[in-house]
Amino acid sequence: VRVTGSLLGTFDFDVTAGSTTDVGTIEFGEGDISGTVSWNGSAVTGLEAQWLVAHVNDAQGNWLQYQSLQPDGTYSLQNVVPGDHTLYLEQNGCGQPQGVLAQFPVTVQAAATTNGDADITASAGKVVGTITVNGVPAPYPDVEVQGLCGRFGNDDNGVFAHYLPPGSYTAAVRVTGSLLGTFDFDVTAG
Repeated sequence: VRVTGSLLGTFDFDVTAGSTTDVGTIEFGEGDISGTVSWNGSAVTGLEAQWLVAHVNDAQGNWLQYQSLQPDGTYSLQNVVPGDHTLYLEQNGCGQPQGVLAQFPVTVQAAATTNGDADITASAGKVVGTITVNGVPAPYPDVEVQGLCGRFGNDDNGVFAHYLPPGSYTAAVRVTGSLLGTFDFDVTAG
């Protein structure tokens, strides 16, 4: 039996010519994946957790479940079909390979919770800053990295923060839809 391409399980039955075979109700349970994302020994929290996404794919690459991280760096993917899957932690949830912060295999069992704790220290760096206009904080700046979908966490004091894979980037900054400018920066893991 398959659901959205994922194998739920198998069952055996016999068929006799000229009769109806009632196989009854076939129960296939689902499981959960829950975890905390950490960086340098601490849970990813606050602005840094905004826009980060955990998602799980089955063996065929089909998305099964996804969830944005909670402000305390946790997530819970519920009602996942049992089996061997791949868990991804992404900087934005758009499914872009260049936005993956971590990926690892997980095995989900029916009626059980799989530990999905992940430390992204070796595969991500933290980007933080403040956007000001004429020395005054720009509330809720929209900081977008060119080539990646999604945006950084931000607040009303112009502060922004996010995790990205190592590399060189250019970001565009907008406030209330107007482009303020761009800036270049490098990210190193850890």
